[in-house]
Amino acid sequence: MVKFRRITAFRRDESGVTLVEALLTLPIVLLMIAAMVEISFMMVQWNQSVKALQVGVRLAAVSTPVMDISPLTTGDTAFTGTPEGDAVPQNMLGVSCTGTGCDTAAMDYLMTGPDGVCGQVTAGVQPGICDIARFLSKDNIQVTYIRSGLGYVGRPNAPVLTIRLELVNKTFDYLMLAALVPGISSITFPPHTVSITSEDMLTCREPTSSGWPNC
Repeated sequence: MVKFRRITAFRRDESGVTLVEALLTLPIVLLMIAAMVEISFMMVQWNQSVKALQVGVRLAAVSTPVMDISPLTTGDTAFTGTPEGDAVPQNMLGVSCTGTGCDTAAMDYLMTGPDGVCGQVTAGVQPGICDIARFLSKDNIQVTYIRSGLGYVGRPNAPVLTIRLELVNKTFDYLMLAALVPGISSITFPPHTVSITSEDMLTCREPTSSGWPNC
């Protein structure tokens, strides 16, 4: 009888219930906090990447092409058979390159801007891609030139093209989530594309050993 009463009293005893509940919910709370922190950092990098592409494509519109664009001016019979001064044919040919597949000097110029320094924004000088987002490398940037149908055959300083910069192969590495959830280590940023119509695609800055023209 005494033993039965002790078992009944033990079953009714609620001391320590709060601690047990806390231990059960703590992993879920920690996971939620870690997820919110990680997603916040990821969104910051994503927003920086988008702004960096906007800066980069604006710089590309007035800079020497990062690749050979001659296929856009001699790439088909419709174009080569058109006399100078006539309208550019409408067929939308395009050429593209990514990172190390582009011209090194021209791509470095897009990454750093005219001052040639990554991560340093100089007053009065157009910033480059890595001035806005230092975590981006050349291999994260795909540059595409597309015949826009604007301008005329024989236009000086290159034809009028549509220039497109796209974010590729960029991942965000989780820190806390990777430790808390097995199998989760990183996430790949979705591709983001920014386009602009080119102007005079000729890089102008003070002459240096790289040979950029001084306009």
